[in-house]
Amino acid sequence: MVTVVHFYQKGEAMVARYVDVLAKSMPAGFEVKKCTSLHQLRACLKTCQPDILHLHGCWHFSYRMAVRYAKARGARVVLSPHGQLEPWIIKQHYWKEKLPRILAYQRRLTRAAYAVIAMGRMEEGCLRRLNWNPWCETVLNAIITEALTNEEMGQQICAVYRKVLDSNLWPLMEDSTATAVGGFVKAAQTGDSRWLTAEEGNACRNLSESEARKLVLYAYQEGIDEVVDEGMKVVGVEKPALDPSLVPCYYPKKYHRTDKPALKGEGKNEETKMCGLFHSAYKLAQRGQLSMWHVVELAGVVRRSKADEAKLERLLKERKLLTFTQCMMQVMADFMGLEEGFMPVKAIEKRKTDKLETTITKQLKL
Repeated sequence: MVTVVHFYQKGEAMVARYVDVLAKSMPAGFEVKKCTSLHQLRACLKTCQPDILHLHGCWHFSYRMAVRYAKARGARVVLSPHGQLEPWIIKQHYWKEKLPRILAYQRRLTRAAYAVIAMGRMEEGCLRRLNWNPWCETVLNAIITEALTNEEMGQQICAVYRKVLDSNLWPLMEDSTATAVGGFVKAAQTGDSRWLTAEEGNACRNLSESEARKLVLYAYQEGIDEVVDEGMKVVGVEKPALDPSLVPCYYPKKYHRTDKPALKGEGKNEETKMCGLFHSAYKLAQRGQLSMWHVVELAGVVRRSKADEAKLERLLKERKLLTFTQCMMQVMADFMGLEEGFMPVKAIEKRKTDKLETTITKQLKL
């Protein structure tokens, strides 16, 4: 069940009518709640865990606060400006009202949305020219046009909600699903499910239908789907009947699923090659480009490595990469279940480790 909270200003008759029609047009599987004040919204958030906060309108400061409250509860924001970001509206009282609000919160509010819904091609064009949020969708308003029915409008809005919830899936996963990702990777790289811990085995074998869907979509979006698919075969878990390439989702503007910077490790011996790989990973981390795909690749290399540990540690020290490599060992332990016996250098937990893990998990963040 997907829970959607609609938030709009009391007294907005046209918006209220639109929300009422939309709420009645939702297909099965969607629960709708409506709030017209921050007090109502706070009370609603205390009693439910919404998936989507749908804002209708954008200029009132309460919308900024609504976004803050909803994000604290893990909800994702969808914005329908209802024409309020068209040029002629923005020009009204521009210097005294609009510009101060734009600078204070309006632009950030629009950018915080996972999707902005226009109600016509003209409004979509205005939103794209503003360039405050690139994830713009058009769904006509069935109240003012006969081009679609109320039910079709509801279905199209729900498709936007589904697209929002199928994007950047790592924060939406249960902890056990994240454990299963590493478990399947470990099974694929070792070729034997007996390497899995009891926790990993249970996580891999007891995925709910919804969590299995998230895992498969996430693996595809991160480009680690082939490894995860192989791991599922090794563990004996049936992959959901889903083609992730056909599931719409949003990607960050500079993120490409199949076009990631490659790790480069060259040298005359195993130690030099591994040192090169970690140097390459370090450079990517510095640029904020280190992804789960790179962690999977490094884990595979480390598991297969026959490098002399003393020589490798000495080489890493010379190149000032030892601390980074130790942090990466902890990252691989946390994400991929890498065992201490496979680590050529000792893992350490530091603030740098947390920073690395944040960099890795935010690659799909919009």
